[in-house]
Amino acid sequence: MRSIFVPLHHAETAPALLRHAGQLATTLDAAINVAFVSQTGVIDEPMTGHDQAGAESCRVAFDSWLAAGGDATPVARWRDIPDGAVYASASFARASDLTLAGSGGVTRGSREANAGRRFLRDALLDSGRATILLPDGSAPGAVATACGLLDHVVLAWDGSLGASRALGQAAPLLSRASRVSVMIIGRNTLGERARELIADSVRLHHPGMQLSVLDNGHRQTGRVLIEALHRAAASLVVMGVCGRSHPLGSPTGLGGTIIKVVEDDRIPILTAG
Repeated sequence: MRSIFVPLHHAETAPALLRHAGQLATTLDAAINVAFVSQTGVIDEPMTGHDQAGAESCRVAFDSWLAAGGDATPVARWRDIPDGAVYASASFARASDLTLAGSGGVTRGSREANAGRRFLRDALLDSGRATILLPDGSAPGAVATACGLLDHVVLAWDGSLGASRALGQAAPLLSRASRVSVMIIGRNTLGERARELIADSVRLHHPGMQLSVLDNGHRQTGRVLIEALHRAAASLVVMGVCGRSHPLGSPTGLGGTIIKVVEDDRIPILTAG
């Protein structure tokens, strides 16, 4: 991963996004492109006055971060997107190895929700690249502002195509993680041989990988996963956009399990369209 795209929506969440982008860029020797992407104005038309103010405040946050050292980032550039913000941001995401975005407004019923969902669909589902969704940090115990993203990377594996895509995109990060775990929810989700195969595959990237199979006891998979991630102090969870039993059917194009983790608002998510 040599290029990271950071779409900013609000100056308040910019410092955490830029800090984590800088840490990843330093680890990966990657370049960063930063741009303001509207979640409030009219989509695919020139920015409104409200958007202009938002863009200016985000640019100030970027300049302040850069002036403070920018986490010793090799290369960090501000990019202006004059119109067609959602489309342009998707283009940036497709041209980048990784997009680092905030998850706020994606599933909540705010006035920004529709724009947020469309941005997520274009930048995530249509980019074909890895995307890390960072919590906005408002939830108690949010780890996005408390630790490095690569402290404990957890792969939530269900054997689905989505999980496979996410694993493939996350592979460059696994070897650089301090700790890696694979979690499988439900003892009947995969056969024993399939569990051995995924464990062997992940060990090629991180020999110290640990595997755990969790019995959900007919409980909701998302809730069981969230509880397990908190117990494990996960700093980043790698998971598919949707699982084996949940095709692209939700309003955001996301499966129920990943939506639960997004709504929990405490653990960063790496996924891929």
